[in-house]
Parts: sequence; structure tokens; C-alpha cells
Amino acid sequence: MKIQFEKKTCSRCGGSGHYSYNPSDGTVCFGCGGSGQKLSRDGMKARAVYDAAMKISAENVQVGMMMMVSLMGGPSKRMRVSEVVEGLKNWTANGETVDGIGIRYGDKLTAYSGKQEKLTRALCPDIHDSIEAILEGVKGVTVEV
Repeated sequence: MKIQFEKKTCSRCGGSGHYSYNPSDGTVCFGCGGSGQKLSRDGMKARAVYDAAMKISAENVQVGMMMMVSLMGGPSKRMRVSEVVEGLKNWTANGETVDGIGIRYGDKLTAYSGKQEKLTRALCPDIHDSIEAILEGVKGVTVEV
């Protein structure tokens, strides 16, 4: 499945991807990150619908799901859930003790401070149909199966 959000030419750099020089970044345009394009207004709205559809609360995560995970502050990558540990006790969040939930990705156990904490699912074949149905009729997005 390929999802493309509507884009427009960057108005800051005129589509070149370059703007004024600075010593730390060179001439990369901050408006588009150097791509020369950015999401149109409809593309941004469609992206927001997609992002919301990919969110799932920690309590609804199940073994086998593919998630987008950032471990130790690194870049996000696709990881499969191998175990869900309910009822982590004495987990402190914002100065108060809460029941947490642990999710294991391979050999890494990540603790989440609340069952309602939102996590991001990775786009994979088992959710293609539901994502396609959610995006059907949304302006600013093209879905290719």
C-alpha cells in the first residue's frame, strides 16, 4: 500500500530546496527541509486524519502488532510486539504513582506510564483495509493498493 498526501511547491524557496546560507545547515530551506515541496492545506488535513488513525492506546496493544518505536530517544523504527505486561506497580509519572503497562519489543521492555498513553502503529498488511476505509473520500490523499 502506498499513501501519498497532496503537496505543493514550497513558497519559501520556490521549489529549489535551497534558501539563504547559514554555517550550520548550508543552504537547506527550512520551509520544506530541502525537498522543494510541502504538504498542501488538504494534504495537512489528510495527514492529521491518517496520524489519528494510526494511534492506539497502550492498553489496546496486542502481541504481534507492528509499532513505530523510538528507543532511548533514537529514530523511530518498526518493531513487533512480543509481550504485553499488565499492571506495572509503583510507576511514577509527574510525581504520582500510577499503574503502568510494559510492552516488549524483542528483548527490550518499554514501560508506559498510563494505559491511555497513545502509541503509533506501523503501516503493515494487517491494517491496510481499515486505513484504506478511513482515508476513503478524504480530500488531499491518494491511496494505492
